[in-house]
Amino acid sequence: MDEASQILVIILSAALAVFLVLGITLMIMLIKLSNQIKKTAVSIRTTSEAVENVVTSIAKLVSPAIVVKTIKEVFDKIKPSKSTKKEKE
Repeated sequence: MDEASQILVIILSAALAVFLVLGITLMIMLIKLSNQIKKTAVSIRTTSEAVENVVTSIAKLVSPAIVVKTIKEVFDKIKPSKSTKKEKE
């Protein structure tokens, strides 16, 4: 029985050593993955902020253009242009 228990202890210690090495390797890989995810998140945040700034700038330029276009359409409806008067005659 003494030999059987020694063999069992050797097998269990070898299995423990293998799982310990696998666990350490897995933790290192998870830390690297976590760092890559953090870098990707920072990159996505910077990109989204840049896109947001561009959209805001475009919105500032487009809003007055839409207002001017709407006002022009209203004036065109109220006061027909000279070309439409000539066409009627």
